[in-house]
Amino acid sequence: ADQKESVATAKLARNYAACRAGSTRCDRSLLDADQMDAVETERRAQNYADCRGGFPGCDRSLLTRDQAEAVENERAARNFANCRSGFAGCDLSRLTADQSEAVENERRARNFSDCWNGSSRCNEAWLTADQQESVRTASLARNYAACRSGFSSCRPGLLTADQLEAVETERRAQNFAACWNGYLSCNTALLTPDQTESV
Repeated sequence: ADQKESVATAKLARNYAACRAGSTRCDRSLLDADQMDAVETERRAQNYADCRGGFPGCDRSLLTRDQAEAVENERAARNFANCRSGFAGCDLSRLTADQSEAVENERRARNFSDCWNGSSRCNEAWLTADQQESVRTASLARNYAACRSGFSSCRPGLLTADQLEAVETERRAQNFAACWNGYLSCNTALLTPDQTESV
């Protein structure tokens, strides 16, 4: 008898745990009144958490008025954050006028950064005149650095006369170092007579 009672108690305990966890194995008919209250409280708390997190398991009909308001505020805040970051979950129609202005400013700032760094995401049409000038200066500086490093992305036509001279001087110095060290990249045609003699 004790063993049967122990098995029954264990079964009820497992069922209560399953109900609290929201498992499909829950049999509500086996719960007493206190357990039913606890399970319902837990279900509503879990639902509130789901709604606040924007998860699909949210059932808005189970929310209190205060909870529904809090959930709506969180949803609006998430949407604003998505819009500011340029994420796909953004719904521009749900933004306030101030939020729309902030989102537009962030978008323009991101675009300026993209353009300044030479990103393919750059949209030059969104730049102000000052930004266009800054972007052009940055682009020319990147090109000069690429030319000085001997990169294939170098566009010599964008260099000033002084830059061209500096790039050529650097190229000859690098070539002399290559020849001095016996590297295959050495181009003896670029050596001065003194350099040829020392190599």
